Amino acid sequence: MTYHLVWEGLVKRGNVGGLFMNVAHGVSDSAAKITGSLSDGLWNASMDSKFQESRDAMRAERFSSSKDHFVAGVKGLGMGLVGGLTSIVTQPIEGAHNAGLSGFITGIGKGIVGTVAKPTAGVLDFASGCCRRPVRGQATRSSRYFPPKQARLRRNCFGPSGAIPRFASTHAEGQEIMLKVK
Repeated sequence: MTYHLVWEGLVKRGNVGGLFMNVAHGVSDSAAKITGSLSDGLWNASMDSKFQESRDAMRAERFSSSKDHFVAGVKGLGMGLVGGLTSIVTQPIEGAHNAGLSGFITGIGKGIVGTVAKPTAGVLDFASGCCRRPVRGQATRSSRYFPPKQARLRRNCFGPSGAIPRFASTHAEGQEIMLKVK
């Protein structure tokens, strides 16, 4: 949310609903980024390169609708749950195949970490997918297409010593005339 949006929507047009929608957009965007970052950290902590590559491929896709983001969140959740359930078995086998006994022991450690980290990361991917578009898309869509009707002229915001003066219709009318002359 930029200063310009707040100024344009709230101060110039008196669009309080637009302010709340823009705040909802900002909160949703922040929640999606935080949960996405936490999820990235947990996927990296699981130390499973195959799952990491498939997750990166899934996240590289560009989605345009709320449904696509929700489906991506569900895919991330499913990937995390399946990865968590299979990690305890597949990691020791893969480690033993690659490095023998020491790889098997390392694989057990990776499997234990993956059993906890992958489902948690999947839940965070789901939360991120849910926050990424539906709330944010609704917030921006509502405030742009359905602005409230202006009830009165804009307030003259240039009072003495920078203080916002009380609304005066004569000052507002004068300001409107001056803005039209520019």
